[in-house]
Amino acid sequence: MVSIKLFLDRRRPKKDCIYPLNYLLCYKRKKTNGSTGISLREEDWDENASKLERNMRLIKPLIFG
Repeated sequence: MVSIKLFLDRRRPKKDCIYPLNYLLCYKRKKTNGSTGISLREEDWDENASKLERNMRLIKPLIFG
């Protein structure tokens, strides 16, 4: 079974207090992680549900800017 967990990497904040969105992939007890290439503000990320907040604003400038 494969499991994927998304999380904000708070160890390395980028400019304007945005954080890279990373993933942890587990398959047959082997783990690997990496970056999704997406950066978000901490208040736009729901850590408990591992998803974006419903009222997230300015998604395009944060992802593509």
